[in-house]
This record gives sequence, C-alpha cells and structure tokens, in this order.
Amino acid sequence: MIRSFFLWLFLGGSLVFVSCGEGGTSEATSSETAQENNLGIASAAQRMDSIPLPLVSGWIPPVQLTGVETEVQLDNFFSDPSQIDSISTPPGIRAQLASDKKALVLTIDGDPALLSTLCIWAGGEPYDLLLKYPTKIHATLRLRDSSYKKVRVKGEMNNWDAQSAEMKLQNGIWEHTFELEPGDYLYRFEVDGKEILDPKNPQKGESNSGGTYSKLSLKQANAAKMPKLRTMRTSDQSIELELSNPGAVFAFWENHLIPTRKEGGKITIPIPEEAASRGESFIRVFGQNETGTSNELLIPLQNGRVANDPAGEK
Repeated sequence: MIRSFFLWLFLGGSLVFVSCGEGGTSEATSSETAQENNLGIASAAQRMDSIPLPLVSGWIPPVQLTGVETEVQLDNFFSDPSQIDSISTPPGIRAQLASDKKALVLTIDGDPALLSTLCIWAGGEPYDLLLKYPTKIHATLRLRDSSYKKVRVKGEMNNWDAQSAEMKLQNGIWEHTFELEPGDYLYRFEVDGKEILDPKNPQKGESNSGGTYSKLSLKQANAAKMPKLRTMRTSDQSIELELSNPGAVFAFWENHLIPTRKEGGKITIPIPEEAASRGESFIRVFGQNETGTSNELLIPLQNGRVANDPAGEK
C-alpha cells in the first residue's frame, strides 16, 4: 500500500510538516495494487511535467545510510542550495537541513525499508534521491576479565590492526562492537600483548598462514530469495522488466522517480517524453524485497529511445 511520509516546509523561518504519500511499487492485494498503481502513476506523472532541471547537472547517486545519522553534502550536487525550499522523507527517516542548506543530516528514527526515496524541492522542481538502508550488522565481542590491563581485537574485521579495536572494561567484561557486512571473520584477542582464542566461541578457522583463529560468522541473505532484475523487451514508449522474487521497484530518469506499473513479477516503465530532446540519458532501476536488494539496471537512452545493450547491470 502507499506509505506516508513527512513534507518539511520552510515558511517564515520555521519548519512546518504535513503528511504526504510515497511513490514506487510494492506487493499488495489485486485491488490495492490497482488503486496504488493508478495513484502512483498520476502522482509521479504530475511531478515530471516541468523539466529541465537547472540546479543539478548530473545524476545524484543513491545515498548509503551509514548508521543512525548520515550527513549528505547537498552542495556537491546542487549548484545553488539556497533554492532548496522543502524536503520530504520516507517513514523511519528524519531530515534536518543546515541553515545554509548546503548539508542535510538524515536520522533513522524508525524502521525504514531497505530502499526508499527522499524528495528535495528546489527552484520549484522535485529531485528524487534513492536511500539505501545500512546493510552492516552490529557485532559485539566480549571477554571476561581476569585482571587484564589491556585487551584488543585483532582480525579480518579490522585488517589485523589491533590498535584500532581497543576493548573497554565494563562490569567485569571487556567488549568492543564492530559494524560489519555479513560474512565470516577470523580473529583473536590480544591480551596484554599475548594473542588468545575467544574462549566462549566454539567456531574456529584456519588462516592462509596455517594459524588457528576464532571465527565470527554473520548470517548472509539467502541468495535464492534475493530479487533479480532483467530486461525482457523494449519499445519506443516503454521498457518491460522482470523482477524475480518480487518486491518493490524504483526507476529514475534525470533524478526523477518514474511511475511504474507492476503485474506480478512484470514491471512496465514508460519512457519520459522529455527524453526525446535530451540526446543521451539513462534510466536507472533498483529493486528490493524482504530478503535484500537487487542488482541495478542502467538503461541507456538516445533521443528518447533505448540504445543498444539495454540490460546493462551494475
């Protein structure tokens, strides 16, 4: 169903927000999907009425959220950030614009989706940015104290640099927390200059040099359930894609979220009429489901028509 978000308006030197709706596609019942498609297409189509975009000269890449707070330097993308007048955020994300409007701090204060969109209105034009939820996992290693003076972690998660992972003693337990991508990591504790295995971790592994180490295993997503995008066919007016293990799809052209129509795993994306006067441009497509995010499709256009090799994956 259509998700709500907040629209922040800068009026008279103060912030005012109102509830709005978010585009994109998602799973729903057949009646909900039809209503959602019609509303999403109408909303996104209205936002694409006025182009070109004078304040941004190129593609604004997806924003990878790095933790609870992520700072985005808007002056890297907007030639005149002072023309920014409002920002809309998806559920679970809060935005704070700097007084000079050159930077934006995004704070996770809920449970946002793996992929979501943020819209910045500047100079009377909407600019859509894709937000990527952090994929790193918080992993805390602990060791019970035995009158140690200094304890550190040395392993694959910190490139074997023990100095970067000083453990702190709290209530008789030494601990240190890492933010890591899913996978396996070999490590040892360095206790007062001597390396030891983790006595509470039964998992072990051998390094390339033959030494035995404790092994930290962080669960990886089931590859068989991950979404996968591929191009099926194209015409002068639209692009038809297939999304295996269906979920939500986000398509962008010139920093605009494009309306999409979904029927099961088939996604239809209309080619914007404005692309005919743009020479070379690109449509970028991203997908997600409950398991994870898909590959990215980069579809080149030439004068509004799909160029050769439309299924370029990234």
